[in-house]
Amino acid sequence: SVPYRSANFLAKVIRPMYNVVFDENYDGPRMLKPEYKAYLPPDCSNYDDWNEMFLNPERLSVNLVLRNDKLLFDQEHDKLFQSLQQMDWGKSLNVPEPKTHREIHSAWGFLASTHRIWLLHELLFAIGVCIVAGNPSHVNFGHIPLLGSTAPTRFAAVGLLVPLHAVLWGFARYNTTGAAVFRSDIFNFGYFTGMLVRYLLWGAPLATYGYIRYLEWTGVQSGESKDVTIGAVLSVHAVLSAAGFVTHLGYANRDFDAIFEMTPAPVHLKAVRYCFWFFVLVVKFLMGLTIFYSMYDLMTNLNIVMLGHESFTEIEIAWSSTSWGKDVLQWIVLWFTTFFLFCTDTSLWFTLGCACLGVVTTFAQRSCEVCSFCFQDAMAKIPELFSEKVLVWAPSGEMLKIGGDSKCKSEFVLLWNRIVEYLRYEDKIDHELE
Repeated sequence: SVPYRSANFLAKVIRPMYNVVFDENYDGPRMLKPEYKAYLPPDCSNYDDWNEMFLNPERLSVNLVLRNDKLLFDQEHDKLFQSLQQMDWGKSLNVPEPKTHREIHSAWGFLASTHRIWLLHELLFAIGVCIVAGNPSHVNFGHIPLLGSTAPTRFAAVGLLVPLHAVLWGFARYNTTGAAVFRSDIFNFGYFTGMLVRYLLWGAPLATYGYIRYLEWTGVQSGESKDVTIGAVLSVHAVLSAAGFVTHLGYANRDFDAIFEMTPAPVHLKAVRYCFWFFVLVVKFLMGLTIFYSMYDLMTNLNIVMLGHESFTEIEIAWSSTSWGKDVLQWIVLWFTTFFLFCTDTSLWFTLGCACLGVVTTFAQRSCEVCSFCFQDAMAKIPELFSEKVLVWAPSGEMLKIGGDSKCKSEFVLLWNRIVEYLRYEDKIDHELE
């Protein structure tokens, strides 16, 4: 019969909940727990995890527990609010598996969320290197170069990025996925089947590439031509590699990765977005080829080892020498530096692309009136354009002439005078300025 006051709600519901949140990170007033002083441990509970739990009705219904060990949502509907003061927030919030994503302070968390960007750069870089490398000219008859003696075999090595990226990304997901979703979904038959199919598809290019190299080696050893068989296997390898790249870029996520639904976008906006990135990456790749050719010519002039052009016999003979190891180390450092520069200049091409797209958008919005955009007095147009675009719902609908051909609404005069008044008050303009 006594009305429920807000003070009681704060004392019996909010404060116990806050105490549990506070005790998760602190031992006392303003004293962080020792393991929390550097950074949050990977599996600690924090605000993000509790927010995700409250946004998930299924998890929330089984985690909110009363002091009598009964579930809150097992109570009658008209008694739910009354039961909040009997909540055991310690058991409800500090559940054994609260996290969907672990607090990882390493490059694995960064890779797990940006793996598509890195895969695109790896793919473009590998294709560029295969283009500039060319076929080896110094390999003797009967010897097989490390990356193959023909262009199709050399480009087939690009498909090895699919299993390599799958291993790196899978390890990154293993380190970042929290127990709240990992342990519950790993034993789900649909999830396990989908994961098995994905990894079989991503591992297939490794098997087909190995078979290509085996056919090449047996053909060289026996002196028989196996071009038809190698061509068929190369076609299968290309299809599997393309499917692997497509699934990595477009279908690699799981349902539980998206905690919130993506903001819907119209089809034409998506088309513009993908076309924009296509042209940016094409221009970046074509300009990057000049860097690749320059680096390859530099290595040729330095007369260092080209590891991809070395035959297995040459590597077996020279791998123990210090000069060969030094050359290989230089070869790795030079190409790694080239890859680093190739990745970093993406921001430059993105900025230039945005500038070009912005200019096109501006001209389109102005009905392609290029001359008026370049030569008109934009400052003199402020009163008229401000009245038309901003003061649409102003009470006075008529436009007043303020000198020459300029027009504006009476509300603009009052607003402009107030702006000038504040500019003079803050010494932004001189009092004598008209």
